[in-house]
Amino acid sequence: LTLTGGVRHTKEDKTVSRLLSAGTTPLIPAGTSAATSFSSTTPMASLGYKLSEQLSVYARYAEGFKSGGFNGEAQTAVETTTPFRPEKVKSFELGAKSTLAGGKAQVNVALFRNKVTDLQQAVFTATGSAASNIRNVGQATTQGLEIEAAFRPVADLRLQLGYGFL
Repeated sequence: LTLTGGVRHTKEDKTVSRLLSAGTTPLIPAGTSAATSFSSTTPMASLGYKLSEQLSVYARYAEGFKSGGFNGEAQTAVETTTPFRPEKVKSFELGAKSTLAGGKAQVNVALFRNKVTDLQQAVFTATGSAASNIRNVGQATTQGLEIEAAFRPVADLRLQLGYGFL
């Protein structure tokens, strides 16, 4: 039985400074700037159990953080200086790892579910030459099954198979 845990703290300071003009017409005036900070503390825990020399199972929970920021190529001062929020994910995984045929074959299986909040996406805005800006568009869930298999019938040949269902 193996228990693994961890904690990560992330802090990022973001700044933007922008000037944009079309000929002599200032679209974003000189001195347009903004600054903000983003931080998060994210945990991870994994529990593994070796059922035999050939088979082990595990469960894993982790959280992730993708910093927010500014749209540095935006076409307006308001869009340039308004930050988008950080994206966060909660990840759950259950799996098994096995060795077969005297060590010549491996089969690994994992079930997973990732729940994302404040999902960051480039959204088409149809303004100016930069036609999209990063926005927080809501939530998303990704879940599925992954299977990996490998077989080495002779020393110089390895056959691999991977399958993913989302």
